[in-house]
Amino acid sequence: MGPQTLRSTTGRPANFYRASSFTEGAGDIYIVDLDGDGKITADGDRKILGSANPKVFGGFGSTLIWKGLMFNMTFTYSLGGKRFWDGEASKFGGVNVYNAPNLVLDSWTMKGPGATYPIITHYGVGQNSVFTNRWLHDASYMRLSALNLSYRLPQKWFSKYLIKGIEATFQATNLFTITKYPGMDPQGNFSTSGSALYGTGTDYSTYPAAKTFNFGLKLTID
Repeated sequence: MGPQTLRSTTGRPANFYRASSFTEGAGDIYIVDLDGDGKITADGDRKILGSANPKVFGGFGSTLIWKGLMFNMTFTYSLGGKRFWDGEASKFGGVNVYNAPNLVLDSWTMKGPGATYPIITHYGVGQNSVFTNRWLHDASYMRLSALNLSYRLPQKWFSKYLIKGIEATFQATNLFTITKYPGMDPQGNFSTSGSALYGTGTDYSTYPAAKTFNFGLKLTID
């Protein structure tokens, strides 16, 4: 029986994962024989592993104003969702002649039994990229999504001039993310296509939202 990557389950919410079956060898991922029948089968050894849907998500912020100074921060967070890092799993069950990340240096192939990752196999050989909880990661995070700072010079300084006010502004987005997720972005990759049912749970290493910085100067003329 060939491996299955993801399967929905009757009576369960969308994005619930089920482990698949395969036969392992030296250096491969070890699949637990849950029903104790001495074989790894789809019917007896698959179980619910978690959900891509976070238990809690949202945002919060704070704004401080003192005289002409304004300071604002906005945070977003997500707790409890799991993600399947395809970019990690695919490198250990389908390495070809393409470039590979430095993750493979910590594989069974390179280091032996003490390695973090399993044996590397050529494309079409081996099944270490099969969907298992080895490639599921906690995607909880907290991110400083936006920071805004502005300062307006006292208006009395401009009472005798054409310019009636000067305000300097600074804006920044995606300054830092606190997470244990090992991939590029614990939040991104939300699909709006026909596969959106599963798209939120699979990380294809899409480039994350860029960190941006903007400076501005506002002049008021009367």
